[in-house]
Amino acid sequence: MSGLWKKYEEKIKAKRNVNTKRKAESKAENAKKPRLRSDELIVQCLLSAVEGKAQKYSRIGPRKFIQYKKSDLTLEGIKDACLTYFQDKGYISKGMEVDILAGEHGPTCNSLHQIPDLKLIHVRIIPCVIEVEKSATSVLDRKWASTSLQSKDAFTKSAGSPTKKPPVKVGETFSKSLSISAMLGLGKVVKTPSDFGHH
Repeated sequence: MSGLWKKYEEKIKAKRNVNTKRKAESKAENAKKPRLRSDELIVQCLLSAVEGKAQKYSRIGPRKFIQYKKSDLTLEGIKDACLTYFQDKGYISKGMEVDILAGEHGPTCNSLHQIPDLKLIHVRIIPCVIEVEKSATSVLDRKWASTSLQSKDAFTKSAGSPTKKPPVKVGETFSKSLSISAMLGLGKVVKTPSDFGHH
């Protein structure tokens, strides 16, 4: 009986250890996840380009509270919240996007863990990458079109019109008519003009 009781106690103890370990792991994982103290972000807007000897992004206006309604805190979520806020207030037009910086000296944050402190988020407003690519492509298209037209004109001038053919001169292109005696002598080895005479 004591052996069964001992096994039962060991089984219960092992189960408790597993549950304790799970709780500790869950707690550690939750601690790693960035959390907001409220449903708002504190955002400082900066100029789009660095300036001055310090080469830093200067501040534009005071800090602002921006509503953040999503359950998970993500980089894209922060960008969307800021973009919505600035567009609703009429500060920016369409074709612009939000770039999150690590501070007034940059650089751009490409993931959430690169933001040094979620208590204050530095952002700048820049032209949307897609819009920039579109405008760059249209400029290249225009340059290519003008270059190709110029090269086509140059080719046409140098080559002449492909539909026009030079006039054919009979004397230069075709051989003159042969006499009957010369035609009869075709296939023979011709040594002298006297070979075409009478036999």
